[in-house]
Amino acid sequence: MPLRWFDLCLIPEHDAPPARDNVIATRGVLHGVRPGGQPDPSRGLFLLGGPSRHHDWDAPAIGHQVREVARAQPEIQFLIGDSPRTPPDTLQALEGLPNARLLHWAECEAGEIQERMREAGQIWVSEDSVSMLYEALGAGAPVGLLAVPRRRDTRVSRGVDRLVDQDLITPWETWMKTRQLAPSPVLDEAGRCAEAILQRWPIA
Repeated sequence: MPLRWFDLCLIPEHDAPPARDNVIATRGVLHGVRPGGQPDPSRGLFLLGGPSRHHDWDAPAIGHQVREVARAQPEIQFLIGDSPRTPPDTLQALEGLPNARLLHWAECEAGEIQERMREAGQIWVSEDSVSMLYEALGAGAPVGLLAVPRRRDTRVSRGVDRLVDQDLITPWETWMKTRQLAPSPVLDEAGRCAEAILQRWPIA
């Protein structure tokens, strides 16, 4: 449908929306994750996806990345969360890490993963899980990016590349050199859009 039919359109910037008075370009899809206070530096969180239309999946490589991060920070207790797309052998290969435990998606209550994001002092997300990546940026903790093979270059993957170029997230390869995650400013796109709506249509 033509954009002119709508008073206001909120469109992810990776969809290349046109510059119009009734269009707000957002970084990623809007979500409800907001900071929950001061992140706990003694807690970390891994969020793993799986093979998809746009990405292959290399379980040994993902396992290697997770183990490197966890072993380099023995003082941090990590949770490793999977998703419906995560192959079973991926989590099986990560069992036994002394400072990490598994968090299976099927055993989580509604909203539990988002709550874990708010608590974590650092969050690592596999590149295929773009929605979780933007949710992690909304939580306020530094965010690391686990490398996943791309099937092809897409507008979504280019959006992830922009986040890297803007120093909003730290690729695993960069972390291996520096052993540091870049501070991530809170990406509150839902709040920004809400303010824009209220400016256009103030509540009397």
